[in-house]
Amino acid sequence: MCDHVEDYKYSSLQGLLGETWLDVPVSEDDNWKDFLSRQNTLEWLNKKPSAEHWNQVAVALKKTSFKLPREKGKSSCLEEQVL
Repeated sequence: MCDHVEDYKYSSLQGLLGETWLDVPVSEDDNWKDFLSRQNTLEWLNKKPSAEHWNQVAVALKKTSFKLPREKGKSSCLEEQVL
């Protein structure tokens, strides 16, 4: 599709970055208030999840109801963290 999330043609990110006109209203977001927070958010969005995390999500998606697999008898770290 594209190498960076901000390059995706149909994303509202292009409008938030001033590259295109936003056809729909977008609410304010605390993660987008200054240049540094915008840069950090874009870095996080463009970061590829680890192979282990991809595998956990793939397993969870195969279930009737999304459920992450347990890790060594404990809940997956993805239960508390974002990808």
